[in-house]
Amino acid sequence: MKKQTNFILPVVLVVIAALAFAGWRMWGAEKGAGGSWSELAGGVYAEPVTSGGLKYLVPPDEIYDSGLEPEDRPALVDPNMDDVITADTKLADDLEGIAVTVGNQQRFYAFQILNWHQLVSDEVNGEPLWITYSPLTGSVVVYSGHADRTTGERHGFTDSGKIYNNALLMTDYRGTLWNQTSGQAIVGEEVGQRLEIYPSTVMSWATWKDLNPGGLALSTDTGYARDYGRHPYASYETSPAIFFPVNHTLANIEPKDLVYRLDISAADPQPVVFLGRYLPGQEDANETTSAEAEQQAVVAFYDEDQDVVRAFTRLQGGRTLTFEQKGNVITDTETGSRWSPEGVAVAGELRGEALQELSLTRHYAFAHFAMFPQSVISGAELLPDELPELEGEVLEIN
Repeated sequence: MKKQTNFILPVVLVVIAALAFAGWRMWGAEKGAGGSWSELAGGVYAEPVTSGGLKYLVPPDEIYDSGLEPEDRPALVDPNMDDVITADTKLADDLEGIAVTVGNQQRFYAFQILNWHQLVSDEVNGEPLWITYSPLTGSVVVYSGHADRTTGERHGFTDSGKIYNNALLMTDYRGTLWNQTSGQAIVGEEVGQRLEIYPSTVMSWATWKDLNPGGLALSTDTGYARDYGRHPYASYETSPAIFFPVNHTLANIEPKDLVYRLDISAADPQPVVFLGRYLPGQEDANETTSAEAEQQAVVAFYDEDQDVVRAFTRLQGGRTLTFEQKGNVITDTETGSRWSPEGVAVAGELRGEALQELSLTRHYAFAHFAMFPQSVISGAELLPDELPELEGEVLEIN
């Protein structure tokens, strides 16, 4: 890969985004003039609207320019990978990334790098994948290589420089805009189509390298001059600040609480979502999905040793199990068997049996509920009626 030695480091990304927000405030008085579409309180339209000859599944005037150009956050294609020993000299133990397994191959994509490159095209054990991460929405989603529905050929994505509900909008060669949070095409030729999600897990580098000493990690040798030891979005993760407007929020969930969406059916408008803040103390995380054609009994386990959330089907050996979790002690009430957080029975009648793991994607709460306002919230009974009002906390930009 050719090294770009003449690249001048851009202004800190968070500063640019803040300036873009100021631009939005000025533009807000003008936007919407002549628009014939209705307001949208989360999610997408049942039928697309048309503006400027393009089809939209969301209000056209709620798609904003992020203030960043695609070259500011270039996608990585066929990236360099490091072995664990090499990567360990560059990656921080306590920082997280995306873990992907294809067959007998394991790979790790650190947020340290993905903060600067939100899209990575990689092929793992013959499986073409798009690893995607949006710092503004905390959304972690891996997609199988997208095939054009007309030609059948797989093609790539770039950062469009536009956002909706703060979510990164990816663009393909046709100019179609795909929402990274939901995997749905919301503007253009393939409007309404969805990308296929590939299973992934979020975990720390320390945990991943211990579990996968023979795996490979995304290398900081990307061909771009970036300071991968510095967070370009500064204190955004820990601040209540959100840069751009959101058209649906919930009054009893912290906007940047992490939630884990169960993605088993692209057509399910009411996906099950598990609350990261409450899951460690949620003894009963048994749920049933609402998609009629693909209804499933599911459960989520929180691994307090690894700080990892995993989801599984509760159907085992022709019967539906019900689980209770206290710390890392997990049992099913039907047989009394004890299970590991990895979904394997370690003692009891079902010892040696394994549950089928299901795909979870991780997001900030505000971003998830803006796109899926009718979600089934596991642990909803643990939520307060309403959050206390903020007392003027301001985002600090380093």
